[in-house]
Amino acid sequence: MLKKLLELLFPPRSSFVVEEVDPIRNVLVLEDKQFGIRAEVNIGPKELREAKIAGPYCVVLHYKDGTSKKARFMK
Repeated sequence: MLKKLLELLFPPRSSFVVEEVDPIRNVLVLEDKQFGIRAEVNIGPKELREAKIAGPYCVVLHYKDGTSKKARFMK
């Protein structure tokens, strides 16, 4: 509950959103709605459960096996 409250008060500062998951290429497609920039993040061979924007140019990937990975994009 505290985590949800903190997310409400301090939202991630990024204009990127998760646009789509391409399971054939194992890629997560992100798009900056403000500028129309698209970025792709390799999700690896595991099955993805959820992806969240964690901050500027950073996404957290949560997999179905319970593991998580933080990935940076637009380096």
